[in-house]
Amino acid sequence: MAIVLALIAVPLARLRPRQDPTRGRLRRAHLLRLHPAFTIAGRTWIARGVTPEWLGLWWVHVVVGLLAAAILLVPRWAARLRYRRNTLRAVPA
Repeated sequence: MAIVLALIAVPLARLRPRQDPTRGRLRRAHLLRLHPAFTIAGRTWIARGVTPEWLGLWWVHVVVGLLAAAILLVPRWAARLRYRRNTLRAVPA
């Protein structure tokens, strides 16, 4: 859990010189608080027999890692798409 959260913390902490620190990044970071809740739910599911024991808890870290990747990459992809749409409209026919 510490490795996944440490890898996510660095990009979330990066700010531009005059950027408001609470602008979007704090809201995205709050979504990552779900990691301990997923871990507890995974343990409970294994104890109750919902999830097989051979599966373990590694899937929790994969799910949180994918969520973190989406949180970090989707805004960049959306910005690129907006930029492309604007440049395509600006080109005269």
